[in-house]
Amino acid sequence: MVAVAELTFPVAFGLTLLVEVPIWTVLLRATAVPPVAAVRTAVVVNVVSHPVLWFVLVPWLDAVTGTTVAAVALAEGLVWSFEAGLAARLVHRSFGLLLGVSASANLASIGVGLLLGAAL
Repeated sequence: MVAVAELTFPVAFGLTLLVEVPIWTVLLRATAVPPVAAVRTAVVVNVVSHPVLWFVLVPWLDAVTGTTVAAVALAEGLVWSFEAGLAARLVHRSFGLLLGVSASANLASIGVGLLLGAAL
């Protein structure tokens, strides 16, 4: 996790979009969301949630918990719920379904970040 935390915001955000937008798009398309709405939703949930995760939730939870690993885990859980709620309003699918989509996309993104961090 330390190496991931050393990424700059623009790099982390770019990687997040690169990994998560295709996952969101494919999974939303599997629920009959039109292509443009699927891509738009994928981008919007990330543009709204990623800065809050990076600049607010992780630093605050790190201060509260005293550990970056716990802070990231808690922050990610909050982000998954937020993204699912926002996506539900945008594409009119169930919160539970979209929670799974958000968790899938975010776990993939975290995995890529961990692999990248290990390679640095």
